[in-house]
Amino acid sequence: MDFLYFNNFYKPFLQALTIKNIYKNQLKYSNILFKILYFFSIIILIFSIIFLANCSSKNVLQFNCMYIMACLFFCSLDRKSLKRAVKLFRKKHNVKLIFPDLFDQFKYHLWKERLGSIHSSCSIDKALNYLEIELSKFNIEKHNINPSYMVILSAITIAAFWHFIDDIHFAQHIKIIIDGLICYVSYRFIFFKFFIFGGQQKKLLIFKQFLLRLKSECPSV
Repeated sequence: MDFLYFNNFYKPFLQALTIKNIYKNQLKYSNILFKILYFFSIIILIFSIIFLANCSSKNVLQFNCMYIMACLFFCSLDRKSLKRAVKLFRKKHNVKLIFPDLFDQFKYHLWKERLGSIHSSCSIDKALNYLEIELSKFNIEKHNINPSYMVILSAITIAAFWHFIDDIHFAQHIKIIIDGLICYVSYRFIFFKFFIFGGQQKKLLIFKQFLLRLKSECPSV
């Protein structure tokens, strides 16, 4: 058994999971009009934060509504760009297998693109055998954390950070800008399903699922 079989699949997997790569590929399959609309939504979001930070107390409700609408507009476009990318990936690879999660589909197709060629089922089996050895180093019952606990922990962390910012004697408009940035980072953090702080075991388990799906798509290769 050779770890090179494992690395041939695993290195493209890690490259496909990088946030920079995800951002780039989300918009890669969008048309020019959608890209303009997407970046326009970002500009609206930035300006809504600036306006909210500098508004008077009597207009704060109006600008709060404007900020919320800008957030919803950006999130809907972000989701739509992801759906479009997955749809075109599936059409390109002629894959009918549907994953429960849209983001998992996107990562899987992005990984297949990174592989660059179709690997034999023998190579997949050897990679899976080596993967089992790597996974055996972890005690699943001990290290596996319930996602709901992660959500609660994340919410507490974000709330604590907000409280910390409030305690610092910043100007009101600076606090609003920082709060807007916290909202954006929180959205991305949750959207990527804690990828930034994901452990090695979690990556290996996702990688195993991807290998099994790839094997099911090309059993005769």
